[in-house]
Amino acid sequence: MKQKNSLPALSNEINSLDSSFDSIEKSINNMASSLSLLDNAIKNVTDGTYLSGQEISKLIIKYPELVDKILQTSKGYTFEIEVLQKLREEKINEQKTSIQAEIDITAKTLQSIKSRLVGYQS
Repeated sequence: MKQKNSLPALSNEINSLDSSFDSIEKSINNMASSLSLLDNAIKNVTDGTYLSGQEISKLIIKYPELVDKILQTSKGYTFEIEVLQKLREEKINEQKTSIQAEIDITAKTLQSIKSRLVGYQS
């Protein structure tokens, strides 16, 4: 009887594990796509290309902390490269922390499943 009642709990844990894997994958994909706008701005500034008003708008919508860092020139808008690089590093670190938290949850779920399976064997 114990095993019969425990199977739904094991099933829930396996579903939770599957959800954790999905969450980790989504976090990694989101990190890559969310940084593309910032990476393009860094490339343009590094290449000496000025940013358009539209590019600046997208950047400050996505990264409001940049609003007071915009430099306007006669040729367009730009940022100090260090500002963009620092922001990129901060965003990567935030994502790493988030992904690590998901990995930790997944590891705990795996351990719980392992314990249950060991219990079923005895």
